[in-house]
Amino acid sequence: MSKTLELLEGEQVLTQDQALLFRGPLAHQGAITLTNRRLIFKALHIWDRWVGANELQIDVHGIERISVRGLDRIVSVHARDGIHRFGDPGAHRVLQRLEALMAEREAQIVEIDLAFEPGEQVLIHGPIDVHTGGPFSVVGEAVLTDRRIRVSTGT
Repeated sequence: MSKTLELLEGEQVLTQDQALLFRGPLAHQGAITLTNRRLIFKALHIWDRWVGANELQIDVHGIERISVRGLDRIVSVHARDGIHRFGDPGAHRVLQRLEALMAEREAQIVEIDLAFEPGEQVLIHGPIDVHTGGPFSVVGEAVLTDRRIRVSTGT
């Protein structure tokens, strides 16, 4: 992950993961970081930086909407400066926190849709196998934040 992220004054990292950034026919692997002020993508590999995928910064206040489409479930972030497409499970995990941040911003907090509390930081998240008894298990996801731990199954 990105270890050299410079935060602005008053900025706080809410979550970070690995994802793909799609630009034309190319997909660039990198670290995607959500702060309370920006969505940042930094390419991990030198060859991605050679073809221009250095760093992308999107002001969260400039994000108009988010959509998920296609069989690959590509996340499209519609911002003032254009549409930015991300993929991989890490993009979806960051999307969950981004949606909650946007709901906070728009004061549209609906209890059933609120996956995170205002200012809640994700410390660890990822897929897990939840054992249901005997030899059976289901695929799920675990999220550890600075306030709680949550385990979910399905989707």
